[in-house]
Amino acid sequence: MDLPKRPGAVCGLPRGVQALTDAPLLERLDDLGYQPRKIGKQIGDGKWQWFGDLTNPKEFKIFRFMRDFGTLIQLSYYPDKLVRFPVLFARIADGVDPLEAYREAEKSTAARVAPAVSPMRQATAGMEAAP
Repeated sequence: MDLPKRPGAVCGLPRGVQALTDAPLLERLDDLGYQPRKIGKQIGDGKWQWFGDLTNPKEFKIFRFMRDFGTLIQLSYYPDKLVRFPVLFARIADGVDPLEAYREAEKSTAARVAPAVSPMRQATAGMEAAP
């Protein structure tokens, strides 16, 4: 690919490519398919608003697994160039069966259990939390 010869010159995108600026809200992660869905947006420094069942920690963990293993594609859109808080979209990757991707992620995340805490540690932690 040749670089633009003039500084500030705009490079064209391939035909049929459009910027994703809006999509229906995600309702259920296990219903996600090849059409993009709006999954969340940043509402402040380090603060996010998640849509649909991504507010459920179990579903959010499944979502992250799917994203990290490439069965789900996450896209970002920055509607306000001054604030730079993104809106996030997601869809299932091409060539991936949506139902199978969800089932595999659900199975893999369920297998990852937090290490057991010793009874003494639990008692200590409970005592520290008491008023």
